[in-house]
Amino acid sequence: MNFNIRAKRSIRIGAAVAAAGLLAVVTGTASNAAVSKAPTVTITVAALIPGSTPAAVAEFNKQIAEFEQQNPTIRVYGVQYDWTGPTFAAELAAGTLPDVFTVPFTDGRSLGENGQLANITTYAKQLPYFKQFNPAVIAEGIDAKGQVIALPTAAYAQALQYNRQLFSEAGLNPNDPPKTWAQVEADAKLITEKTG
Repeated sequence: MNFNIRAKRSIRIGAAVAAAGLLAVVTGTASNAAVSKAPTVTITVAALIPGSTPAAVAEFNKQIAEFEQQNPTIRVYGVQYDWTGPTFAAELAAGTLPDVFTVPFTDGRSLGENGQLANITTYAKQLPYFKQFNPAVIAEGIDAKGQVIALPTAAYAQALQYNRQLFSEAGLNPNDPPKTWAQVEADAKLITEKTG
């Protein structure tokens, strides 16, 4: 699971960025006269990995054009971005991450708890599909205050694989694998003792 999230540079900028990232879905009804007086907001969006194909770049640029047409006061600059632990930590600390970026499923909540992500609750809940998110999945993008700070963009499964033969050799039932980390640890010790 990856999350699409917004860095919190300051409360005011973070809120503007959070709003901008979702405006394509929740606005578009204001008159051009009203929006032409509004200042232009510029955001950077990490949506392409380094080495993306020309077709991927063209499709992303098409999405930017559609978004900017619906939101004439927002300019979007696409940037190449590839999440890696050391690079992400350094860019987060330096404040050089794009305004909208992805992180692994397991990182959204902790970043939100640290106050490093913008509160996008108002905008997220206006999405027509918000209530369709799997509750266990969207929960990873909600902080302890109940604020939505990240939205899932892709899913993957987490699993633990085990060797059925080793389980049998150690006297364990391979049809009843461990269900907690404590059981994994106990079974590993027993397997080591019995099978070397």
